[in-house]
Amino acid sequence: MKNFLGTCVDNPFKTMDKLCKIIDKGKKITRKLFFESCDIDEELKKLMRKFPRDFEFYQSGQYMFYVWSAIEHFYI
Repeated sequence: MKNFLGTCVDNPFKTMDKLCKIIDKGKKITRKLFFESCDIDEELKKLMRKFPRDFEFYQSGQYMFYVWSAIEHFYI
């Protein structure tokens, strides 16, 4: 299971170049695949199910992330 790493706001990758490359190379995935692959808090899962159009899910190499309110949330 992948664990939460951080958001684009605090940039867990240390450089803008690496952050941008991960985001730019992201390929859309299903919510189901994201749920199966990442350790997500149950309250967040409920929110994602309640407002499915507010979330988009991606994979970029070893990273998975979702976008919510124009903020990327990364898992590894």
